[in-house]
Amino acid sequence: MQYGKILVPYDASQMSDKALERASEIAKTARSVIFIFHVIPEIPMMRPTTSRLGRTLDGLMLQGTRITRHTDTLTGHLLQSSAQTLIPLT
Repeated sequence: MQYGKILVPYDASQMSDKALERASEIAKTARSVIFIFHVIPEIPMMRPTTSRLGRTLDGLMLQGTRITRHTDTLTGHLLQSSAQTLIPLT
C-alpha cells in the first residue's frame, strides 16, 4: 500500500517518538510527505499566577513550549536525513 501523506500525532512522549521514527521509515520507502500534528491546550491570558490553577496552567504552558521545541528539533533532523527522498508538493 502506498501512502502519499502521513499524519503523525505528536506529544513528545516515547510512543510518539517511535511513531515519528516509523512514519519516517515508511515515508522514505513510499516517497511520502510527513505532517506532524501537535496540539497545545489553550491557556487563558488573564489568570491568577499564585493560585493552584495558575501554577498548573503555567506548567502546561512550559510543557507546551518544550514539546514545540522538541518537535522543531525532530523535524529538522528528519528533513536533514530525508532531504533526498522528499518530493515537493505541486
